[in-house]
Amino acid sequence: MSNKNNLSLFIAGAGWGTGYYVGVYKALKEKIGSELFSESTKFGGYSAGSLLCLSIILKIDPDFMITCLEEINSLSFSKKI
Repeated sequence: MSNKNNLSLFIAGAGWGTGYYVGVYKALKEKIGSELFSESTKFGGYSAGSLLCLSIILKIDPDFMITCLEEINSLSFSKKI
């Protein structure tokens, strides 16, 4: 038996609230570091939560994700969507 703590993260769907989840990802990355990307870490979620879990598994930079969300947000306002 291993003495390591196993991490589990389940993220529900959020739609436009996904930006908040990206902030949580950024905070976890800063606080936990490389342990977040350990092979023993388990991820789960549905809808936007599953996409965020996939982003974490793929180690996509949260600052890049924030930039993308800001661009999508500004486009939606400029197009009056």
